[in-house]
Amino acid sequence: MPTSQTPWVAIVVAALVAGGCGHAALGSPPATTSPTTDGTPAAAVTRKPQPRTPSIDVEVAVSGRADKCMQIQVEAEGDPDDLKVWRLHVPDGREPAIAVTDAGAAVASESRRESDMVVVELVERPTGPVRLTLDYGRRRGEALHRGVHCQEHFATIAGEALPLPEKLVSTSLPVALDVQHTTRSDYRAASSLGLGGHHKLNLGLRELRQLNILVGDLATAQFDSQNGRDDVASLGYTSFDMRWVAAETAGVRTVIDQHIGLVSQLAFTVLMVSDFYPQQRDLKVHLRTASLWLDLNAHREWGAHPRLSVAQTLTGRWLGGQLRVREPDQADIFGLWFDLGFSRYVAREVLFSLGTLDIDEYAADLNRAQAEWATSRFRGKSPSEVEVPTPGSMGERALQVHMMSRGELAAAYLDATLRSHGATLPRVLSQLVATARERNSAVVQPKVVNNLLRQHLAADELARFWQIVAGATPPPVDMGPCFRPKKTVFERYALGFVAGPGDQVAGEPNPQAIAEIDPDGPAYRAGLRATDRLLRIEGDSADPQKPVTLTVEFEGETRQLRYRPLGGVGRGVRYQKRANIDPGLCPRWEL
Repeated sequence: MPTSQTPWVAIVVAALVAGGCGHAALGSPPATTSPTTDGTPAAAVTRKPQPRTPSIDVEVAVSGRADKCMQIQVEAEGDPDDLKVWRLHVPDGREPAIAVTDAGAAVASESRRESDMVVVELVERPTGPVRLTLDYGRRRGEALHRGVHCQEHFATIAGEALPLPEKLVSTSLPVALDVQHTTRSDYRAASSLGLGGHHKLNLGLRELRQLNILVGDLATAQFDSQNGRDDVASLGYTSFDMRWVAAETAGVRTVIDQHIGLVSQLAFTVLMVSDFYPQQRDLKVHLRTASLWLDLNAHREWGAHPRLSVAQTLTGRWLGGQLRVREPDQADIFGLWFDLGFSRYVAREVLFSLGTLDIDEYAADLNRAQAEWATSRFRGKSPSEVEVPTPGSMGERALQVHMMSRGELAAAYLDATLRSHGATLPRVLSQLVATARERNSAVVQPKVVNNLLRQHLAADELARFWQIVAGATPPPVDMGPCFRPKKTVFERYALGFVAGPGDQVAGEPNPQAIAEIDPDGPAYRAGLRATDRLLRIEGDSADPQKPVTLTVEFEGETRQLRYRPLGGVGRGVRYQKRANIDPGLCPRWEL
């Protein structure tokens, strides 16, 4: 039902108004005896030692000094057999100095690499508690959302960088966290657990493994209301005011939780880190341990793309997190129509209804999904007709994006059809989330969704919805008086290759290996091969009709390749904004 447009500042105002454990004694108690009734001593009885209660203490001390910029200490108490093998993520290959103690004494251990992970194994069975101490000098890499980074004025920990006992990773236990800067009292700490450096709580080690930590000259904000608490911490300079972003994100999170998921009284944390990436680097959003990590580009403004990315990730806590729709024995990637597609659709509708996405931005994102579907090589193919791509490949990424667009179009059809029957998509989704929680299983089969939709849709409407999910051509959807559908031809922009990391050569071009090349793409047809190294790219304007020029070299010989980055052509529907339309007449969700 159309409603009047909510001013975008409303969510900001709403947000503003809303406002260790000790260790058991080591060793076994002595044997004891007690007299019998006739006065003769009874046989000695040995009391078995009580099993230790598992717990984890994490201490992070940041000094900013060049030789020892940061020290991480993790101490674990528990069954000795559970404390022998530890694991941590070291993505850049620069392992810290690691020391291991058992019950306070240094013990022998062995370390080995398994891909990006470092495994530390005690040589002998420990008696406990076991403590790992990691010392880091000053270091930083390109991606602050992974690994440990420490400089004079800031430090970050992200992405499985804490060492943890491997056998306890599936358990929930008492955790104590203590983070501080040892040389600057004015520097503050924040983590996925909230503002401040001191926290004690019960936490699953899977969540602890994903813990993010910031230390430095942080800007912070906190919004506390009956709808939950939002803690926000930011590090670094941005071209926009982070206070608005903090309030906006808190408001969007509340709306999504109220209408799709469940309102929680637990704190939700947003950690924002800004860096001077190259101009083309976009926002990266990572959901970890009841928190968002926003990897920002200091050059970029806060606009439609970051708003949609954040809102989609917040929605993904429920759709794709607490609720996933899957066919039995089907590859997980074919369920992304729901995880990614429905999350993106909900994000777009929520932002448009709140007024933080204007009508032109709404139309652009709607047509992005239409163009992706129309030009994809997976268009019209059911899962049985698609070979599951290699993990991490260009083919996998292409299929993921296509499944998202397929889900967006299915959600648009379902939303419009439900409205025609007096029902709402948010209500249906919240019922599905509640069903998953009642069953104590995040995965539901399509028949569960079908049974719920059958209460609202006619048989032919229900069949059409599942046909769209399976790959059939979606019909034009009535988007209300603001838009009119028009048949068009879409063109896909695609360079046709992925460049790997470059070699740092002072004063010379930075050659990049060709990490992957699409054998059916335009770059391959132009002559690019996996053995080439990319020196530079010119004319990259994201326009498939404007040629790009690659300068590449192979075995000392340099050549140029010029081609149109046209990755596919397809017919579809473009939604055009009607001239002189009042945006207040556009259908919006009642939030």
